[in-house]
Amino acid sequence: MKILSIIGTRPEALKIGPILQSLSSNLAMESIVCTTGQHRNLPQDTLDLFKITADYDLALMKNHQAPDMLLANLLTKLG
Repeated sequence: MKILSIIGTRPEALKIGPILQSLSSNLAMESIVCTTGQHRNLPQDTLDLFKITADYDLALMKNHQAPDMLLANLLTKLG
């Protein structure tokens, strides 16, 4: 089974970090980690704390980007 986890912010990374650690030790599951790039360094610092490396970085953040445009770009890149 494959599980895709998408992380955009540091609070999300902090909450999902222990879960991702647990998933990585389960041989029956493939854990795939994707960061949105919504906040460049903040989630990465937290993922480093849990020794988690993102498999994909969507690099979505642009200056003065409205939330609806961020969501539209996210859905386009994930497609």
